[in-house]
Formats: sequence, structure tokens, C-alpha cells
Amino acid sequence: MDEFSKLGVSAVTLKKLKQIGVESIEDLLMFNPEELSERAGISEETAFKIIRNARHLVKRRRVYSALELKKQGRCFFTTGCKALDDLLGGGIETCAITEFVGEFGSGKTQLCHQLCVTVQLPREKGGLEAKAVFIDTEETFSYERIESISKRFEISSEFVLKNIYVLKTMTVDELEHTIIEELPPILKEGVKLIVVDSIIALYRAEFKGRGMLAARQQRLNYLIDWLKRYMRNYSLAVVYTNQVLQSASGFLVMKLPAGGNILAHAATHRVYLRRLKDCYEAEVFDSPRLPKRKAVYKITERGIEDV
Repeated sequence: MDEFSKLGVSAVTLKKLKQIGVESIEDLLMFNPEELSERAGISEETAFKIIRNARHLVKRRRVYSALELKKQGRCFFTTGCKALDDLLGGGIETCAITEFVGEFGSGKTQLCHQLCVTVQLPREKGGLEAKAVFIDTEETFSYERIESISKRFEISSEFVLKNIYVLKTMTVDELEHTIIEELPPILKEGVKLIVVDSIIALYRAEFKGRGMLAARQQRLNYLIDWLKRYMRNYSLAVVYTNQVLQSASGFLVMKLPAGGNILAHAATHRVYLRRLKDCYEAEVFDSPRLPKRKAVYKITERGIEDV
């Protein structure tokens, strides 16, 4: 309360902030004035004042030299498959969004399950000793797969399951409410991975036809913007899966990632997963630092493994 009193607002306003889940000064910096005004039921002028004062109190550093960033380095955790770790330049990167695109049966969900296990591994084994959030939009989460993958990494399945928060959503509105309003207190419990499987499914189902495309893209963009805020605020990794759609061009039929330009610009690293005859293939097709290259893997009872 001593810190909150420095915001220069009344006790009534502080109570309203607490009611919407604001527990620290840092929490305020994830909102813009319009959002805070609407959520807390205060004027935009008051909301602007609160956020401005919070920014002065936190004094978060925003300017770095490139050399300082290099010395800080990047933080990764293993995928549990050396070929994929090498493909991704060290594994799944925190403070970044990794998108896995592919058709049904290409291993997207299998990989998501495995990441929920590997993020919990000890640091000496490539993990972050952290918890995971699995946002399930297609009823794909399987505790049985978590148990079988845990055995491979010689870690207690009960321990692993206890440290995975599964959030099930059935509509776009429910998904947005869950991510924007219900997720923040969970992230404070030591979470370093958010998985969304899949990011596009509910939007494709509810926003049908070209007439709804603009509304769909706008809402999808806002959802991803919140994932980015969590990514930066909590220094965690965001991973989501995406579907493919067919696009005809003359006599050619191409399979492209769904979501259009919104998803194309959102992810830091985009990886295409495909099923081959005897194995599976992952290909980096868009990344600011990773070269466009491929890696092969296999899916077994033990999870995603090297061929």
C-alpha cells in the first residue's frame, strides 16, 4: 500500500485497481490508459495519471547499447530433441514467440506436450525449473502423454502434472477473457511457458466469410498483443500452433499458414512441421536470426525424439 500511495490517487481508486487483479505497480504497466479506464471504471484522465506515475516509480530501463544486449545473451530451454534444438539455435527462446505450423498429424500437439515437460527440467538438463500453461482450444491436452514423456526424462509425472496449468476454452470470447483477465495471477506462480494449441481454431470457426475477416484479424491481433505483454513482463516463452489452408494459384495448390498477415508478423520464429514417409520434418521459414533450414525428428511413445 505504501507503493500504491505514491500513485497519487484516492483509496477508492486503489480499491478498484485491486478488484481487477492489480497487485503491484508493475502490473499497471501492462495496461494502456483506455484499457485501465474501462476495466477499473475510472476516467481516462485518472488512468493516464496512474500509468504515468507507475512508469516513474518502476523506472524500467528501455535503452540499451547493442553490446549490452549481446552480453545479456539469450535464454533457451530444450525441446528434448537435439535436431530441433539445433534448428532453433538452442531450443525454445524466452522473450520470444515461436509458432509451429502444420497439418493434422504433423506433431504440433505432441511437441506442445513435450515442451510442458522440458521447461520443468533442471537447468543442468536444459530446462528452466519452471511451470507451464497449456491453453487448450481444441480438447487436445492429454495427461497420459505428459506421463509417458515424463518417464523418458526421468522426472516424476505427478510433479510435472502438478506444474502444468490447463486452461480450456470453447469460444473466442472465453479465450480472450481467459488470457486477458484470468491468466495474470497464474503467471506469477513461476510460469515460464505459455502454450496455445491452437491460436487460430476458434477464430476460424466463429468468424466465417470475408465479411467477418477484418473483425477476426483485429481481435486476433489484440489477443496476441496481450501474449506479448506477458512475454516481456515475465520474461517467458510463448509457443502457439497454427493450422494450414489451401490456396489455389492457377494450376498450383499451395498450403499456407492460416491467420494472414496478423500471424505472419506476430511470431519471432515460424516453423513448419510436416509428416514424411518414415519420419517428420521441421523447417524454419521465417525468423529474424535463424537461417531457413530443416531438421528431421520422430514421434514415439516417449515423445519427440531424434531420428
